[in-house]
Amino acid sequence: MPRSLTSPVFHVVVIALFAGCTYDVGEDIYGPFAPCEGEECVSYAGDIAPLMEAHCTGCHSVNFPSSGLNLTTHANVAQSAIEGDLTRVLRLPVSDALFMPYFGDPLPEEDIQRIERWTELGAPNN
Repeated sequence: MPRSLTSPVFHVVVIALFAGCTYDVGEDIYGPFAPCEGEECVSYAGDIAPLMEAHCTGCHSVNFPSSGLNLTTHANVAQSAIEGDLTRVLRLPVSDALFMPYFGDPLPEEDIQRIERWTELGAPNN
């Protein structure tokens, strides 16, 4: 004999299905979506961290934090960038004792601009 749509088992199944449903609008949760295009697209993982690894963490790491600065984590790089120290030392003349990277060639202008753009975006951990 078929069970009726009024059976307690049917009601429990329907309630369980609807209990798992929610209405989530991405913009309500994460804010408006802003597509990233061209030069505006700068990510920590894809752009900034590789620059730090290639030019900075040889001296500014956990094991060797020259001048007390460790540039191996997003938090530390973001703090240095937001405070302005990161791009300031990258833009000093090579003859300046504080020029970075120490004993290295200056970063290409496009890399410095990428760091500046990332900083302008709030130095996100993306």
